[in-house]
Amino acid sequence: MSDEHSVDGGLTALAGYLYQTVGVLGMRAGAHQLANLTGSDDLEALLALVKDNELRYEYLDQDASIRHALGIDEQDEYILVQFKYSRQEKPPKIGSKVLTEIIKRLKESANRAKSLGHRVTGYGLITNRALGPEAQTARDTVQTANSSPHGKDTNHILGQLRIITPR
Repeated sequence: MSDEHSVDGGLTALAGYLYQTVGVLGMRAGAHQLANLTGSDDLEALLALVKDNELRYEYLDQDASIRHALGIDEQDEYILVQFKYSRQEKPPKIGSKVLTEIIKRLKESANRAKSLGHRVTGYGLITNRALGPEAQTARDTVQTANSSPHGKDTNHILGQLRIITPR
């Protein structure tokens, strides 16, 4: 690997890390400024949850998790949040392969949460990339018909996944 490629890879990794870190900090700050927010309905809903619950950074193998404690004898509920960033001027669309990897990671985290006695009630993806046509069709199919060629857990996650992109 040439030095130019390793520097570029390092810059890309750093940009993704900063997007995630600033995103999590922005979620915390934005949760307290809901009256001035001009984002999407999904973003507003996510920030409202952050305001009244606990935001955890890098928990359950996700970039962020929103924890809602139900009580002493009940399971805690979590919303898992993943960040995806491209530093390209025109970010590539998220294709089926990348969407499958995102769902796979969310599913693994949901299983981990369950093994710890937690319940996952939602999923979020904050990204500067739009879904590509195949990925969008797969998501639309699950959300409207509640069926797809994917497995039951994948359908459940894909059906609940809120995708938040900048306007």
